Amino acid sequence: RQCRNQNIEIRNKLEARKLQTKNPHPSYEKLVDICRFEFVVSGFSIVSNFNIRISIFMSTHILRYVRITNSGKLSDRYVTTQIKEASDPDRRSYGRLFCIVEIVTPWQTGAQLGQTIINLTAREYFKNNDPDPLVRFEGALKKVNETLDQLAKTGETDWLEHLCATLALQVDDSIHLAATGKVYGWLIRSGLSSAVLDPSDGASTPGKTFSAVTSGQLEPGDRILLTS
Repeated sequence: RQCRNQNIEIRNKLEARKLQTKNPHPSYEKLVDICRFEFVVSGFSIVSNFNIRISIFMSTHILRYVRITNSGKLSDRYVTTQIKEASDPDRRSYGRLFCIVEIVTPWQTGAQLGQTIINLTAREYFKNNDPDPLVRFEGALKKVNETLDQLAKTGETDWLEHLCATLALQVDDSIHLAATGKVYGWLIRSGLSSAVLDPSDGASTPGKTFSAVTSGQLEPGDRILLTS
């Protein structure tokens, strides 16, 4: 309903603009598909599949995402899904960070570590001035690894092999994924699915918790499902 109302509003604005213009620009009528991004956690997904087309002035992809997670605290684990964007309007082009963190330890024990991973990744990524998003992302992951290594050296190792996390960066039509532990990811394109993440036994070396980045390009109509 919201998308339909937005479509009507945009069409009305375009019609009014064309009445004021002797030679309307052909891109007024350009139709582009919405690129849907499905962000799924906790091992289940109920997502309706539909296509929407809207009239807009500039050709661009509009990213849609869905988060599914437990509504309350769990006694045996900490689990969260969060999305981070730059608070500085000048850095909105830096994209979005999609985060899944699950730590199979009591909630209070895992909550501080899980939030530290997310906040540290976001802070280090969005404050970096490097023009390359991948360089900024890898720099943030390096800082997270260093922090986890220091934490382990103080004797806090209960999270080792119990941390399942995916940190995903989306900038325009590019996506970069870093993961650890039993997490899964699929790309669905043209009705076919392919794995983009494979589960592992988790980090045995704290300083290499997020040691690899998988990168790719999104196309209109793509769906990516990420889950712990």
